Amino acid sequence: MTKGIRNLHPVVAIGVSKENLSSLNRFLNTLPEHTGMTLIIVPYPDQDTPDIIGQIDSLKPKRSFYPAKHNTRLKPNHVYIVQENVPFSLSNGKLVASEEQMHETTLGHMFRSIAKTQGNKAIGILLSGSGSHALSGLSEIKNAGGKTFAHAQRLTHDDSSHCNGNGNCIDMFLTPEQIARELARLVHQHSIENVPSPNDQKRLMDKAKISRIFADAIVNSISESLLILNSELHVIEANKIFYHKFDTTVKDTEQKLIYELCDHQWNIPELKHALEEVLPISKSLRDFEISHDFLSIGHRIMLLNARQIILDEIGIPLILLTIEDITQRRTAEKQMEEMAKFPLENPNPVMRISFDGTIIYTNQPADFFLAQTGLRNGSLISRTWQSVIQETITSGNPVRIEEDINNGQTFCFSFAPLIQSGYVNIYGLDITDRKKSGTRKTTAHG
Repeated sequence: MTKGIRNLHPVVAIGVSKENLSSLNRFLNTLPEHTGMTLIIVPYPDQDTPDIIGQIDSLKPKRSFYPAKHNTRLKPNHVYIVQENVPFSLSNGKLVASEEQMHETTLGHMFRSIAKTQGNKAIGILLSGSGSHALSGLSEIKNAGGKTFAHAQRLTHDDSSHCNGNGNCIDMFLTPEQIARELARLVHQHSIENVPSPNDQKRLMDKAKISRIFADAIVNSISESLLILNSELHVIEANKIFYHKFDTTVKDTEQKLIYELCDHQWNIPELKHALEEVLPISKSLRDFEISHDFLSIGHRIMLLNARQIILDEIGIPLILLTIEDITQRRTAEKQMEEMAKFPLENPNPVMRISFDGTIIYTNQPADFFLAQTGLRNGSLISRTWQSVIQETITSGNPVRIEEDINNGQTFCFSFAPLIQSGYVNIYGLDITDRKKSGTRKTTAHG
């Protein structure tokens, strides 16, 4: 398969029998936790699958395990275990279960799949067994530029005669501890493009290029909360607006998983869907709306915008996430929409103006008011009122003005923008008998 694939994290498929789980435990306890690699454990031969997680847990390894399930998105530094005799493939970064009858072992199928999808980021390890399908799969990994290893005490050079081609499908015959150290060495020497631990990423974030991107992000979202996340959704940086808005501190934010923020108040299903399902596919989020009840600040409606970036200079994938609180705007829109349902019954003027300033609806009291100013339904409002329209569209909030007309009446008008609908509703109230001083005045006709 194609060599030199970029922007893929390494995937390691490991074949092991239930009789040799101690070798797996030795391998896992030697391998550093933050290598950036995804590990997939495949019982071999296939009949060794029942309760393998329970058997591994009984050895008290230093890792957590996740069962391999259909449509599971692979994450760096995670260990997945195939529990059932079902062949899995990799597709777009996810595990995909095959319902078709296979003519090879589950392990051999997995080796072939990671060779095809990961190229030189594919790694195959045989801790036990030497079947032809498994060795043939290792051959494909090696041909794709990946790395292959075998347990020296469980497999010999003579056993590798089933390899494709010249029979040299295994790079190294080592002990489990030696295999783990070799993988760690490859990561350290950047032979494999790794994803650093959160602490390493924080250190690298101090570089000038990150500072420039962070400054650009602040400029582009000056009035919004901003988070910078790593590929595992840990917070690398947050801006001051985020800390103030959500009443939290640097200590309780940086290096934390986003779902753990504010005592797990950010463990929001809609947020998980956005970051784990939508963002990896589209590479960006635009105006993704979620709502949640926070203990400290109450109910909030938030608009998320995010994009993924990869800094080629230091090889770190990042996520820039802005969070805009639109609770006030949505509340005002809802109130105005409710009020707009009853314009015919309203004894006061009600008008609807398009964003270009054209009057597109009036009730009867509004017709009387407009007649005093020489306007009617379908007319273009004055420049003064157009400036008010632009002001309320820009701010997203209602604007109020007072208006005197020729017959001596004074009205207070509320301009309520409905941004998504493309117009502004205007609600008038006759305040002639209780006119208040100090409110700015305009004229509808100039």
